[in-house]
Amino acid sequence: MGISELIVGPIYIALAILLLFLIRPYFTNPRNKPLFIPAFLCKIFGLLFFTSIYEFYYGGGDTFTYFEGAVVLADVFWDNPWVFIQGMFTDAADYSTPIIPYIVGKIYYFRSTEEWAIIRLSGFLAIFSFKSYLGISTIMSLITFFGMWRLYNTLSREYPEVEKTFGIFILFAPSTFFWGSTLMKDTVALCCTCYIASCVIDLVNGKGSWIKDSIIIFVAVRILLLLKVYLLICFVPAFGIWWIIRIRREIKSLALKVLLVPFLILLVSGAIAVALVVISAQSGDFNSVDRAEEALQGYHFDHGSRKDASTYTLGEIEYTALGILKKAPESIIVTLFRPFPFEIRNVVMLLASLESTIYLLFTIFVFAKRGAVSVVKNTFSNPLAGFSFVFTVILGFIVGLSSYNFGALVRFKIPLLPFYGAWLVWMYYLPKYEKRKSHLNKSSAKNGVFSGK
Repeated sequence: MGISELIVGPIYIALAILLLFLIRPYFTNPRNKPLFIPAFLCKIFGLLFFTSIYEFYYGGGDTFTYFEGAVVLADVFWDNPWVFIQGMFTDAADYSTPIIPYIVGKIYYFRSTEEWAIIRLSGFLAIFSFKSYLGISTIMSLITFFGMWRLYNTLSREYPEVEKTFGIFILFAPSTFFWGSTLMKDTVALCCTCYIASCVIDLVNGKGSWIKDSIIIFVAVRILLLLKVYLLICFVPAFGIWWIIRIRREIKSLALKVLLVPFLILLVSGAIAVALVVISAQSGDFNSVDRAEEALQGYHFDHGSRKDASTYTLGEIEYTALGILKKAPESIIVTLFRPFPFEIRNVVMLLASLESTIYLLFTIFVFAKRGAVSVVKNTFSNPLAGFSFVFTVILGFIVGLSSYNFGALVRFKIPLLPFYGAWLVWMYYLPKYEKRKSHLNKSSAKNGVFSGK
């Protein structure tokens, strides 16, 4: 990064904050208004802290390699806009397109689908940021913030009394603003995850705009197909559970529930199977069990063989479907609660350990306070709680099983943190909320509200 970053970066940050102050009345209510600006400031802090760590502590990283590629693409735009546009729709390792003479030998990751996707996205943003790393990162941070704010409103809408508590867990998780606020694949993955979840849920509940939200969903899905297809795979069963619980809760007749719920489960299971086949067909790494097992072995060899203190292991693994499933509990625990304090080896692991320890302690507190039976009952009686739990468990399983490196682990798991945090809030407050609601309903019935008097 050059000296110009000290000028352009602060300007873009100041413009983003000014924009948020101007639009805050349209995005907030009296309860969540105090969270709006501080939540974005945390993302800016994460952006600057992340940049400083990678610039001065690590001396570089993928984020700067992506930036170098973005600058090359921005130069192509100013030299030949039509070639740039063609390049935006060029697949990785396609050497037959007109953009090749402009980028050959200059963009290191052109042959990688995931990296080429993030370089194209950042190259587009570089046009509007004077080819500034901080400018690009600020724009990405702002877009991601809007996605997280949308998700926060979607998940907390039903329980306004605990809206601020939801905000703390969804908007202020340290990993989300450290790893999810700058020029990284993880920022884009977090952004797309938040938008897909909130847009789908809002559309089904009649709270969204069909045209706008459908476009957002389409774009987010297309991006995840290039970057992290496993996130889409996690969404499918999560939305299936959400739909079943939602329909079941609307059926008042016990007899009708007994008759319809098994049929709904079969119907949704079939839809999940079809959706997984369609998604997997779009991914070369997951289009068969054998390919998935082969890819997993590759991840373990790559991450686990690195000679540093940030690696971990799940012990002996049998690379079959059953053998992999046996590692699910341990993988989920690794994702949610590690690294433990005694595993800290560097400053990044220190921050990750502090965060995971807080989640561990609050999880223990919730189970001790409410009991395991109540937690299970409340999870599968509330559609959004069920959705968040299933998404967290499946993504936690995939991330914990495949990472084998704490540095990768803390990045890969950030899309599940808003959902896990929301689930913990539901598990703690739902019994109190439902008890109060039941009491109010009984009082209203006694007063004749529901008796027809």
